[in-house]
Formats: sequence, C-alpha cells, structure tokens
Amino acid sequence: MPVPGMRIEYRTLDPWPHGLGGREASFERNLHGTLTLLEYEVWRLGGDAILIGTGMSAADITKSGVPRPGRSGVHPGVEVSFDTAKGRMVVPCGTFTHWTDNLRAIAKGLEALRSLDRWGIATAGQQYTGWMALGVGDLGAELVNRHGSIRHALKATHPDHGGDPGDFKAVMGYKTRLGL
Repeated sequence: MPVPGMRIEYRTLDPWPHGLGGREASFERNLHGTLTLLEYEVWRLGGDAILIGTGMSAADITKSGVPRPGRSGVHPGVEVSFDTAKGRMVVPCGTFTHWTDNLRAIAKGLEALRSLDRWGIATAGQQYTGWMALGVGDLGAELVNRHGSIRHALKATHPDHGGDPGDFKAVMGYKTRLGL
C-alpha cells in the first residue's frame, strides 16, 4: 500500500560514480511493487521524500517527474537518497543489468536492515550508521575527497577565504556526522 504524502523525485545521475556488476536479477521486476515497498521502508525510517538518481536523461523523465516506460538510460545504476531524523541516507546499487532491478535491491535491502531492529539484533538504527557516515552522494564528503582532508576542505570552502557558504555548511555537516 502506498504511503500517503510520500514524494518521489527522479534525477539524472550520469556519470555513475560507483561500480557496476552486470548480473541478471533472480527476482521479479515489478516497478509498482518496488516503489510501494520503498515508500513503506523510507516511511518507517521517518522519511517523507525520496530522491532516485538514475542513468536516464532529462528526456527519459516525463514532465510529471516519472520515467518514461521502456527507458533504461545510459547505465543501470540507481542511487536512492532520503532524509531521516538521524541524517541523510544514500544507498547506491549497480549490481544488476536493469535500473528497476537495482531499485528493487535497494528496497529489499532497506527491508532487511529494518528486520535487524525487529529481531532485536540491532537497536536504535545502528545498522544504518554506515550508510550515513560513508557520505555516498554527499556534497560534504565529495568536497573532503576533492580537497584531501576535512581540514583542507573547511579552509577552502570557508566564506572568510572566498569559499561558498553552502559548501562550507556541507563540509561541517559531514564532519558532524562522522562525530569529529
């Protein structure tokens, strides 16, 4: 059952910044069922908006913001991101040969991670910490990587040194998420 009020937005993610696997999926490809599961899992984590990055061009996405039927894009990789009370989560998958299979893998992976709480193996969302700390698709993490260290990124982006205030805030947020 879809979650009322949940927003899903697609964006172009080209080039694909992660590895691609090229495997055929052993599960059924069902976009409607996948989106329903993804909405539910994000809702359970306290999210209310999902951003799905794919290899599709702007021409592959309709004016209403959904992919045109039958389009596959320049690569099959998918990156799902959303905000939770504990921070932004970004989950990429490029294992399978079709983007909808990679999206399904992400939805099923989120379901499996949530089961760790349900079965008492993890508490208070510990299993999600790595996804938030990795900074995949995170501007702060990208800036730190580009400048070589948090210290250098902070200096390069600081408004007093001619840097962009938004970039500085992103680096500070990344530093805070890492607990530094």
